[in-house]
Amino acid sequence: MRQVLALTSVLVAAPALASSSFVSLDTEETRALIDAMLADAASRTSLASTAPEGPPPLRIWGFTQFRYTYNHRDEVASPGDSRDTGGFSLNRTRLFFDANPFEGMSARVRTTFSRSSGDASLDQAYATLTLPDSFKLRLGQFSIPLFRDENIGAEKQLAVNASVVDDYFNQGNTQGVMVSREWDSVRFWAAFSDGIRSANNDFDSSLKADAAFTTRWEWKIAGESWSTFDDYTSFRGSGLAVMLGGAIHYETGGRDTGTRDDLKLLYLTADIGVEGDGWNLFGAVVGVQSDDAASDKYFDAGFILQGGVFVTDHTELFSRFDMIVSDNDRSERTGDFRTLTAGASYYFFPGSHALKLTGNVIWFLDEQSSTLAPASTNTALLASPDDGQWAVQVQVQVIF
Repeated sequence: MRQVLALTSVLVAAPALASSSFVSLDTEETRALIDAMLADAASRTSLASTAPEGPPPLRIWGFTQFRYTYNHRDEVASPGDSRDTGGFSLNRTRLFFDANPFEGMSARVRTTFSRSSGDASLDQAYATLTLPDSFKLRLGQFSIPLFRDENIGAEKQLAVNASVVDDYFNQGNTQGVMVSREWDSVRFWAAFSDGIRSANNDFDSSLKADAAFTTRWEWKIAGESWSTFDDYTSFRGSGLAVMLGGAIHYETGGRDTGTRDDLKLLYLTADIGVEGDGWNLFGAVVGVQSDDAASDKYFDAGFILQGGVFVTDHTELFSRFDMIVSDNDRSERTGDFRTLTAGASYYFFPGSHALKLTGNVIWFLDEQSSTLAPASTNTALLASPDDGQWAVQVQVQVIF
């Protein structure tokens, strides 16, 4: 390094020195000048190495899902509605901001842009600390580990969108604290929070539970890595992987849904995922007992069964059946709701979700208005008092 600096100093000083016939590079003055410049450079290097570091590196990434949806209803819910509805949408455009401020700590902020207004909304904002014995502590706004269909990222779903069962039973995001630990074949989470789907509210909000407790446990029966279960898809060349999961959630008090207050919820779910060399299977069951101040108590349930298989390195075929079962004691919306989905995905880069084309056809086998199934443009289910509704979705996804 000294040699490089000396050479640079000489080259910089050479024009000025050469302009005088009384100065030579062999003189003591020139050598003193070079030594002074080297000392100054060394001093600056030392100061730079001891100066405080700047902000930690920030990784920004995201994905967008550009979708065409066509829906047909035999009967519409309101006069003037069209039986046939179709059009394009930017169904999800989501950004992630990830950082590691210091060793043993990570942080994430996630935001999603509204497909109707384009406004950005805060989904998640949390920090995760690594504790002794490999325990981890998460604080902030996040999704509690409950229903696996919701915990699979939207960019890693098997079909164009998650199921109708997930649309009704999903836990969404909440604010709280969570402890987790991972071993070779078992991992668990335990959370204390404001309750399901209560994000972006202040501590005195009536939309929050007084207290909510969640725990989920997973057992890896086969498979090399837990990351295998970050999605449903199993690309060709993958080994056998099997995982069992189960979760319990209880929350009580405070929550006001507009029609039911002081709501208590007991949420139970179990699931199994099996993946092999280019094929996958997944099944889940969920049950929720709700009890409010008026002593209305219901137990509703949901089921999902789905699978996929690669017919080429790029092309995966899939199908899914899901069903919402309403409590018989309900005075309204007592019907069951069944959905059948079938389609295919084309992965432009085998082994990666980065660029993917997915299309599926959805048959809604029961009428929507008499069931708990929520009308949603995500699932392509629109309000209708009759069965005979079906939809087509085609989506291009880009992860960047």
